[in-house]
Amino acid sequence: MSKAVQIVSLFVGAALLGGVAMPVWAVDGVILIDQNKAMTGNVTPGDTPGFPVTISLPGSYRLAVNLTVPDENTTAIEINVDHVTLDLNGFAILGPTDCSGSLLPCVRKGNGNGVITRNVQANATIRNGTIQGMGRFGISLLGDLHLIEYTHIRSNGCGGILVRTSADLAGSIVQYNAVQRNGGSSDGSCSPLGNPGATGGVGIIVLRGTVRRNVADVNLGGITNSVGTVSYNVVTRNLLEGMNLDSSSSYIGNVLNGNGLSQVTGGTNLGQNLCGNAVCPGANF
Repeated sequence: MSKAVQIVSLFVGAALLGGVAMPVWAVDGVILIDQNKAMTGNVTPGDTPGFPVTISLPGSYRLAVNLTVPDENTTAIEINVDHVTLDLNGFAILGPTDCSGSLLPCVRKGNGNGVITRNVQANATIRNGTIQGMGRFGISLLGDLHLIEYTHIRSNGCGGILVRTSADLAGSIVQYNAVQRNGGSSDGSCSPLGNPGATGGVGIIVLRGTVRRNVADVNLGGITNSVGTVSYNVVTRNLLEGMNLDSSSSYIGNVLNGNGLSQVTGGTNLGQNLCGNAVCPGANF
């Protein structure tokens, strides 16, 4: 038996004899998360039994099965550290909120989120799976240099993807996602920024960064961006604006069709944008 194997065997044996719960690693060093681990706790130090699963160590994490939260007020995964990659691995985070009949509000709208950072964190990556039926947001991140890609975010009570920046004002990237039928509320309870008059319900909100090659379909609003570039997205059938952009945001190559109040509001048009059956007006070349 090699020395390395002996060390691992001693460590595992000591943990078992001492009754210490150990994280479950895949063969490539990724920590696996499943429903049983969520209920048991100790996915990382300080993670208590039940939801949310709390991630307190940098590293790579992967779902091994679907995760199902018990109600609309329960958050599935909370990231409390920088430099975390969460691979949904083709699985889903599922809750009971249903926006199929109404977006304003959805049935069983609540306060639970699929994946959240409650404090300022940096360099979170979330990819490759589905988040559906959460009471509040599918993904809600605070901080800088986050990456969200290749996800399906559907039927969440207050919106799909929300990324807010810190005082450092570094941007994030949201790309190759499909967001659909994410709802809101007319009482201000879904406002991501504390505005009591806001309805929420936007498919993708990125306050600073890049929003590219996503599909936003049948949400209250399609895409909101304050500072950055919105490029090559398909934005269709959203009840309010297709894209709501600030003056420091630019857009290029987007397809917008069938959105309720307007196809696009604000922003700098860099060209190649299609609004319905015509080129979006005001292009700057």
